[in-house]
Amino acid sequence: MCGDHPSRPSRGGAIAILKQIGAANPHHTRSEMSIRLADDFESTIAMIEGGELRGQLVGGQLLIHFDGDLRSTSGVEMHRIAIPDHLQPGMPFRLRTRLQLGVGDEGIIGRRASFKVGGKVVSEGVVGWD
Repeated sequence: MCGDHPSRPSRGGAIAILKQIGAANPHHTRSEMSIRLADDFESTIAMIEGGELRGQLVGGQLLIHFDGDLRSTSGVEMHRIAIPDHLQPGMPFRLRTRLQLGVGDEGIIGRRASFKVGGKVVSEGVVGWD
């Protein structure tokens, strides 16, 4: 295990920790959100937590890109996931399609993930194992 919490057990599935881009105040601590993804028999279940999310989820979209480079400005997307309007932080929701929670080909592990609100990318990270 790696990261800030080495004693946390694996939960299975995938996780992306998205860091806020371009905070208005440079002295303000940048918030982050986590997006957990897990498969069931029919589709992928997602849950978004953390950060200052109240009001930010409405109209939001999760983008998963082909590349895994956070310096990239490429807009080539593998998946575009619309966030349900009624969603509250910590509330699981079912995706319309089942994502491949693996590496290579159609797998999303190691891919760049962005959260977009109002046509603007507000946070970004990389998808990894949970």
